[in-house]
Amino acid sequence: MQQAVDDAARQVETRVARRLGDARRQLAEQMLELRGVRGKSSAKVRLMIQRVVEETAEFERCTTRLQALRAVHGRMLKDALVGLSSDRLREEVERMQAEMHASLLNLGAKKAFIGMCMRLRDLLAAALGHVDEIREMLAASFGKLNAEFGFALALPKGPEIARFSEELTLIQRNYVQYLGLTQALRLSQPKFTEQFRRMLVSKLRVVFENASGELEQWSKGASAQVDSQLRERRRSFRRRHEALERIQNAAGELEQRIGEVEMQDQRLPRRCASRTRRRMPSTSIC
Repeated sequence: MQQAVDDAARQVETRVARRLGDARRQLAEQMLELRGVRGKSSAKVRLMIQRVVEETAEFERCTTRLQALRAVHGRMLKDALVGLSSDRLREEVERMQAEMHASLLNLGAKKAFIGMCMRLRDLLAAALGHVDEIREMLAASFGKLNAEFGFALALPKGPEIARFSEELTLIQRNYVQYLGLTQALRLSQPKFTEQFRRMLVSKLRVVFENASGELEQWSKGASAQVDSQLRERRRSFRRRHEALERIQNAAGELEQRIGEVEMQDQRLPRRCASRTRRRMPSTSIC
């Protein structure tokens, strides 16, 4: 029984010591802040506020640059997505069908299909080229913003558009087997042609929508950090200004507050010791 009482007492002492340490650390942080302000005259505080106002105004000049960056980025992204749109895909499928029907008994179906796949791969390659241009533009813009306005913008890794070209090659390999001589004759039947077209478009749409989605996601990730850091910098300037204003308003109460914190720090160990004694298990039960 005595052992249990001793263990309980040690647990209470440990908890109290931990709380005491946390409380004293918080008071020490307050004291450090308050003593750091001590001695600064009202004129100095006003100068500090003025400097923060000027730094904020200087920083806000970046908003014009950011607006221009967003406009250019949006236009380049739109150009990159044109070749990956559903309308563009549908145009290529319709062209393939027209070339099939133009040949005798649809015997040119295989050639028309392979030609369409080559053009679709060219569209994916063109989108990848647009991505490289966007990356170059962002890299140059981020470098200037970091140097002039203290941002920490980093260019994310580009989207993996090339893998969608591999998926397109796989679709071509799987579907070309349906375009031999026998199947070419069946393509002359409207019902079979429509079924083939729907299946093909469904597969191709998945590839192009995924490629478009990955490109958009990458673009959002690149621009999101700009907005995030802009908000954080503005918040930082606002906090600095508010803190200095509080110091200016409370200059007359500074010494009083320092005295109160010192008294709290002195009373804290005695108060915690008193609470420890009240919480200690009674030994009268032994």
